[in-house]
This record gives sequence, C-alpha cells and structure tokens, in this order.
Amino acid sequence: MRSNFLVALAIASTVVRSPALEAQRRDEVSAPRSARVSAAGLRGARIEARAGSLRIEGRSGVTEIQARGTARASSRGLIDEIRLTAERRGDQAYVIVELPEIHGNWGGDDEFVALDLIVEVPNTLALDVEDRSGELEIRGVGALDLVDASGEATIENVGGRLRVRDNSGDLRIRDVRGDVELEDGSGGIYL
Repeated sequence: MRSNFLVALAIASTVVRSPALEAQRRDEVSAPRSARVSAAGLRGARIEARAGSLRIEGRSGVTEIQARGTARASSRGLIDEIRLTAERRGDQAYVIVELPEIHGNWGGDDEFVALDLIVEVPNTLALDVEDRSGELEIRGVGALDLVDASGEATIENVGGRLRVRDNSGDLRIRDVRGDVELEDGSGGIYL
C-alpha cells in the first residue's frame, strides 16, 4: 500500500508541475509580435533580444529581415508593454525587443515577461547580437559578434569571423569559416 501511495504521489507531483498547468496557475497571457525591414544595401544588423528564446536563421535570396515571435507575460498589462521593432539607420538594421521592468518577489507570485523570437536574415549579412536570457540558436549567417548573458547557445554555419562573449550556459559551435574568438564565464564549450 505504501509503494502505491508513493507512485501516486510521484505522478501527482509531475502533473502539478507540468508547464501547461504552471502557465494556467500564473495566468500567463500571450500575443504575437512581428516586425520587418528591407535588407537592400545593408552592411549589417544589430539584434537586441531580452528574456525568451532567440533563433536567428540566415537564408539565401532573402530581401528583408523578418522578426516574429510570441510575447508572454503574467498579466495583460505587462504583455501590452512588450515591443518588437525593426528599423533601418543608414546601412545598418536594428531589431530591438523592449520589455517592461518587472520587480518579482519571493512569494511565488512573480511577474514575468518574455518574447520568444525568430529572426530571418540574408545569409551573408554581418550580425551584432545581444541576448540576455533564454535558449539561443544562430544558423547560416555572415560574420557574427555575440554577447550572451545566460542560457544555452548553439551557433552553426557562420560565413565569416565569429566573436562570442558568453556569461553562462553551454556553448556549441560548428562550421565557422573565419577566425573564432571566445570569452566564456561558465558552462561547457563544444566545438
């Protein structure tokens, strides 16, 4: 009888901790976000992401930078403050995520905000990327400068120089056709 109780308790704790139920418990709200800018004549682009996942994909024949994603927050008021913009300044493009400042507490009712983002860019475009937290994937791009505060990062198929400053989290790098410069605070490096 005791072992049946322990099995039931283990199953119940797994169900209670499922992501879907956690989202309902926190009253998570979500909304789509998108932005785009012409890539004609660009020499480079800066992408500033914040909390949430970030995936950057270089594509052949692409004539614009397209950013799309899902904003997530603990309340409607916070989600309305999550912004995604794309603009051009001379020969540089800027894709910027803006999140409201939040002040959580230790009582379990923390507020949160995030934007899970996918950005498609021309595969020869040089990128300057800053990512604060969340999983990061960058594939098929030109030269790349990356500052990543935390979370796992995967970088593949870079068509030029690669410079990475990574604070924490595993870093996986493959197929770079240029010099590589790495600065890593903690986490594994897999080449």
